[in-house]
Amino acid sequence: MNSYRQSWSLGWLGILIICLWAGGLSSCTSSEGGDCDKLDLSKIDVNVTIEDLTPALLALESPAQAKALLKKNPLFAQRFAQVSRMPEDTVASVLVKFAQVPHMDTLYGYVKEVFGDYSQLKQDLTNAFKHVKYYYPSFKVPKVKVAMTGVGSFFGRDLYVSEEVIFLSLDYFIGNNKKYKNYRPRQPGYILKRYAPEYIVPSIMQFISVPYNKVNPKDRSLVAEMVTYGKTWQFVKTMIPCAPDSLVTGYTARQLANVTDLDNKKVIWGHFLNKQVLFVTTPYKKKAYTGERPYTAEIGVGKECPGRIGWWVGWQIIRKYMKKFPKKTFQEIMADTDNRQIFNNASYKGE
Repeated sequence: MNSYRQSWSLGWLGILIICLWAGGLSSCTSSEGGDCDKLDLSKIDVNVTIEDLTPALLALESPAQAKALLKKNPLFAQRFAQVSRMPEDTVASVLVKFAQVPHMDTLYGYVKEVFGDYSQLKQDLTNAFKHVKYYYPSFKVPKVKVAMTGVGSFFGRDLYVSEEVIFLSLDYFIGNNKKYKNYRPRQPGYILKRYAPEYIVPSIMQFISVPYNKVNPKDRSLVAEMVTYGKTWQFVKTMIPCAPDSLVTGYTARQLANVTDLDNKKVIWGHFLNKQVLFVTTPYKKKAYTGERPYTAEIGVGKECPGRIGWWVGWQIIRKYMKKFPKKTFQEIMADTDNRQIFNNASYKGE
């Protein structure tokens, strides 16, 4: 199985928070209403453990202690602290400086205020991993380790996912309470608002989808990429079926209303047809529809047409395909590399 991508920036994640963290993703109501999760997962056993490395990091007083911590936690050292990219002495020095910053204790207090004993995070991850194992029985649950990084100022990133381990920098995800304003990532406002607890599990599921989302590397057309991204969002929705579309896509309520409006659907789809961009292969042209942007200026439905509109249209193509071919299993669709054929057979017309 191919490895997952190694690091993550939450530019794709959305602004609106519909599910309260206290309720967890499993308590959310599906955008379609009713009983959103109909699978019997009672016989699927997964064991999620969350190890917090922050106390050990904050207790560091010398480079020797830092090196001992790195030796004790080789995955943390190699994958998150990036010892392979910098000399160990340099990394050890950075970790000690991190521990000596006075306000780190305050920031850790905020992390604990938001996440508590991590029981809600564990519950949401357990539920999502059970769904993955239901569809892919050979899936092995990775270890989950959390830590503070000074919001990336000292080491690490917001999120790292591989087949064997997940590293989560929780200080990125404390949310947008005003009292946290001095401890937020340096990001544009529309991205900054997306660093909140509710988006952790959806973003992890997007990572987990990578080895299952098969592609044809020879087809570099925009529509092929759109279908790939559509399968990504369908994977997230399938593994977290009770998550509202706002958490899957990262769109605000207003943006969702705009892209689901029947007249706007016709405008959006008409743009792709009239501008003849579905089969373009030029990277910068594709990025206009798939890249992270506050809105897609090229499409004339106002500034509320969100960025990555190609992801959204790709998802609608997948949804149409699934309805048209109900005997096709989810796994078969994810494994199908002929995205152009999926597009053709779906016969999506902006409806």
